[in-house]
Amino acid sequence: MQWALVIIGVLLVSVGIRDKTDEFQAVLADDFGGRDSYVNWMIAVFLIAAIGLYRPLRPVADGFLILLVLAAFMQGNFINEFRRQISPTAR
Repeated sequence: MQWALVIIGVLLVSVGIRDKTDEFQAVLADDFGGRDSYVNWMIAVFLIAAIGLYRPLRPVADGFLILLVLAAFMQGNFINEFRRQISPTAR
């Protein structure tokens, strides 16, 4: 947990030094707000983890987790976006 706080702190200091706070706030608002936000995915992962804590339902939770990962890859057009990001012309 300490490392997560250190990483978040370094990120915030870096954003502040580079004077990119407006862009950072816009990215956060876009990622965590709106219809297709990460909040929906976080809730789904939390619920699956809660189901997995009950030992007899762990196989069910594992199945739901596999479905969640497949849905994330299929919904976001993951393969094409990944190729676009790693191509030399993406920058």
